[in-house]
Amino acid sequence: MEELITISNLHVKIKKEMIINNLSLSLKKNSINCVVAPNGMGKTTLFKSLVNIIPIESGEIKINLETLKNRRKFNRNIFFLETSDQLFSNLTVYENMLFIAKLWEYKSDLENIIDLVGVESYKNKKIKHLSLGMKQKALIAVAISSGARFIIFDEPINGLDIENIENIATIFLTLKSAGKTILLSSHNIFEISKLCDNIYFLNNGVLKTAPLDYELLKEEYNELYVTKRRD
Repeated sequence: MEELITISNLHVKIKKEMIINNLSLSLKKNSINCVVAPNGMGKTTLFKSLVNIIPIESGEIKINLETLKNRRKFNRNIFFLETSDQLFSNLTVYENMLFIAKLWEYKSDLENIIDLVGVESYKNKKIKHLSLGMKQKALIAVAISSGARFIIFDEPINGLDIENIENIATIFLTLKSAGKTILLSSHNIFEISKLCDNIYFLNNGVLKTAPLDYELLKEEYNELYVTKRRD
C-alpha cells in the first residue's frame, strides 16, 4: 500500500518544553491508525502540529507528497477539529457540513454522507441542541464533507455508549474502504484493538509501535504508563 502521510524528525515545543521529540511516522492509504497514551502525553499537541495549529520547531510533514510550502493543497488533504465543541453551535448539522465542503472546495454528496453517518433524523437541528453521541456523529459527518484524504479524530468514542461506539467503528471502516486514511486517539484500547491497522504508544514525545492483540496491548500499556508511574 502506498504511503499517504510521512512525518519526519518532527519536533514541537510549547513554552520552551519539547513535547514532540524527533518523531517520525508513515501512514498508508486506506488505513486506520491510533495513538494511545494517557492525558497530558502530547496526543492533541501532535495532532494540532500536523494541521499547523501549533507550529513545528523542525521536521517535515508530507501529505500525498504535499508539504506546507504549498499550504492550499496541503490543507485540502487534511481535516481536524479537536472536538465537536468547535462546530458552529448555532448552525444545523447540515449547515456545518455545507460550510466545510465549501471551505475545502469539495463537491461532497452531503445526503450520501448523512445516510452513511446516520444523522438524517437530526440533520436540521442546531448543534447546541444535540446529545454527545449526536455531536460526535455530526463532527464525523462534517469531517467527511471536507473531502480530505487524511482525517484526524481526537478521542472520537470517548464517553459514548456501546451502540454509538459500534456505529462509529462501522463508519470508520467504510471510510477506510473508500480510500481514507484515519488517525485517531483513544483510551478505549479494547475497541481500537478490533478496529485499527496500526496502534502506537506516545511516550516522551516519540511513537512506539504497539501490538494489535488486546491482551498484549493491555499488558504493554500497563507496563509503559501504569507501572512506571507507580515507580
